[in-house]
Amino acid sequence: MVALGGCNVDYGFLGSGEPEGGPPIGPEEPIIEVQPTEIDFGMLVAGEESAQVVTITNKGRAPLQVSDIRLDDVTLDYSIIANDSDRVIIQPDDQRRFTVTFAPMDHSTQVGQVQVESNDPDDPLVPVDLTGSALAPDVSIDPSYHDFGTLDVYSNEYINVLIESTGTTTLIVEGVDYTTTSDELSFDARTYVNGDYPWHMEPGDTATVRVRYMPLDSTADEGHITVVSNDPDNPSATANQQGSGLGFDGFYSGWYVYDDGVEYETTSNPSYIVSSHGDEDLYWYEPSGAHGLIDSSDPEGDFAIMAEYVLDHAGEPEQVEGPFYFEEVSTLSTFEFATFTYFMCEYYLPEHDDPSRYEITSGFVDDGIQVMSNSQILGRLILGSSGSWPLDNAWPGEINQLIIILADDSASLKYVHDLAFYRDGVMIME
Repeated sequence: MVALGGCNVDYGFLGSGEPEGGPPIGPEEPIIEVQPTEIDFGMLVAGEESAQVVTITNKGRAPLQVSDIRLDDVTLDYSIIANDSDRVIIQPDDQRRFTVTFAPMDHSTQVGQVQVESNDPDDPLVPVDLTGSALAPDVSIDPSYHDFGTLDVYSNEYINVLIESTGTTTLIVEGVDYTTTSDELSFDARTYVNGDYPWHMEPGDTATVRVRYMPLDSTADEGHITVVSNDPDNPSATANQQGSGLGFDGFYSGWYVYDDGVEYETTSNPSYIVSSHGDEDLYWYEPSGAHGLIDSSDPEGDFAIMAEYVLDHAGEPEQVEGPFYFEEVSTLSTFEFATFTYFMCEYYLPEHDDPSRYEITSGFVDDGIQVMSNSQILGRLILGSSGSWPLDNAWPGEINQLIIILADDSASLKYVHDLAFYRDGVMIME
């Protein structure tokens, strides 16, 4: 009997656990098969397109629900075309197809993945790995932005701009155009060196062009280089330049003058009692709120507050040639109240010049002045005195700011006479 049982198994009689004519039948479930699961598009030329078909087959015994077909990285140059639908029901032994395309726009190697999501209980997410590369021309411009800064009027500076072929095939430059808001920026394509258009530039080749700037006024100027080429993803590459001339002609801007006409009580704070003409405590009460830099923990910030206060209220600067003169009548109670008049100007030292060659001078004052430049107190004068201060803290090649506060604390005149700049002992007239 044992041997017979063995024969029954060997010859496939019923009762062995297998159906007649084949292996055991599995449960009624969908089984997904995706072909191919790897696609290599090879090497293309940018602008070309290649397509590959992917087939989804249901190898199971229940309907297969394909719920999504998606790319894992939509920033790559792959795309999906679902020929039937990306949300379909596939019956057993049936199939559907979709197409994956690769259309690169720049030289690159791109690795991505299509993900097929379904109700297959064992493989709910099947990946299709994608690889593709592309040859393409590519253009680079250096520098892509340049600020000439603030230059002397009629000064002359230029920069060289490098155009480079950074791709993997020949870059063809059809032309280099220049647009500008003024003729103060000019452009030289240097075709006498680079040759006539079109330029055929192999990978690594460079061409140098030039932008020159000569400001004639204080208006800000802008220019734009445009390189027109066969770079597929950047056919009109740009680089920008800007600059401006001095905010005024000559050495200084003229004098901004502002007095709000308010009498400020000088007995309101016992820490800053005004007891004499020219007392430095006077400047604690000046109305910008910066307190004349007295006890300032942030002199640069407080000086900027004063400068903004004057510029916001003074209007246009007074233009003078020679010394500046100011005088008015006052009607104050001595030391109990004060008024403040601001005199401010912007001045410019040529680049590489020595600040020690320059000074600001004042004739007689009433009742006192405080002189400040670039957030530093240069000095003070009291009633009936005059003086001068070197501009050692001035910045060559930049616009500097000078603020003088005239404090009046008695019923008399308020004045400052003969404010003037000197260079090497010679007055600067404008």
